Amino acid sequence: MSSPAAVPAPRIRRHRAGAGLGWVQQGLRLFARHPLVLAVMVGLGPLLLLTLKIVPVLGDLVSFLLTPAVALGMLTVCRSVREGTPAGISSYGVALQDPDARLRLLQLGVYYAVVAGLVGLALSLAPAPAPAPGADRAASTNRAPVPAEPATPLTPSAPAEASAPAADSAVAPPAPVPPPLAPPAAPLPGAPDFGASPIPLPLFLALVAVLIPFLMTIWFAPVLCGWYRMPAAKALFFSFFACWRNRAAMLVYLVTLLGLWVLAVLLVASLIDILNAKEGLAPYLMVAPLLFLFLAIAQAANLAMVRDIVDDGTETEAAVVDTTVLPPS
Repeated sequence: MSSPAAVPAPRIRRHRAGAGLGWVQQGLRLFARHPLVLAVMVGLGPLLLLTLKIVPVLGDLVSFLLTPAVALGMLTVCRSVREGTPAGISSYGVALQDPDARLRLLQLGVYYAVVAGLVGLALSLAPAPAPAPGADRAASTNRAPVPAEPATPLTPSAPAEASAPAADSAVAPPAPVPPPLAPPAAPLPGAPDFGASPIPLPLFLALVAVLIPFLMTIWFAPVLCGWYRMPAAKALFFSFFACWRNRAAMLVYLVTLLGLWVLAVLLVASLIDILNAKEGLAPYLMVAPLLFLFLAIAQAANLAMVRDIVDDGTETEAAVVDTTVLPPS
């Protein structure tokens, strides 16, 4: 059996900061071609991973292993729409038809699962946050007092011969007992507790220092393994270096997407308030489509980023690009 033809190692192009806005614009134009197809087909990937998580332990592990393949499948759907070819469920299996690509994507999945497992272990071993000073005292003061037994009213002493009170004498009513204080209102379900930090600040900073390089290594790695047949370790290095060389453009790209998301959330929240649809399933039915639409836009913009940064000699379009490139190793 003959081995597949070798694909030349791509070059990594460096872009200025303005390219990040151009990637989002290209993603919006691609999304406008077939918004329903992109929203449905791109959303199938995360739905598959969420379905696997229903199975305890084993489902989480399998979802981690399949995350790189699903990420590549979402980009393949966007590329199919861009090229005018049918985009369907089969788009998630195009790159997996190559046994070498399957093995490399599985290796990326193992890398993803190991890092996710270490992060989860670190969070589980984190010490519980210390209670705020005076919390116990505040809890004791807010506790409802136990009502005391009504005291027997004192009567003036009577002469010895009148030891037995008259039957028709009026007895003074007991003093009124004040009602107990109402217990403190329980917090609303899902309301965050701002009095205690979920994890200590040093651990949070350590996780950020680990997760940012991890995301840089995994950002382009599925594409490099699936489309350019790079070994997993080499793809992780190229992905990290591509993110580092384009850090300004990627920062603009992420901030622009975040701004679009905040704007969309505000619009949906205003619509929910206008329609007075704050109860039942109505808010969820209005927010869920927004998640799928935004995911499709983000993946379409991500495809534009991949095409501009990873240069295999076939792409001619590029946003504001520098002339220096990284030669293939």
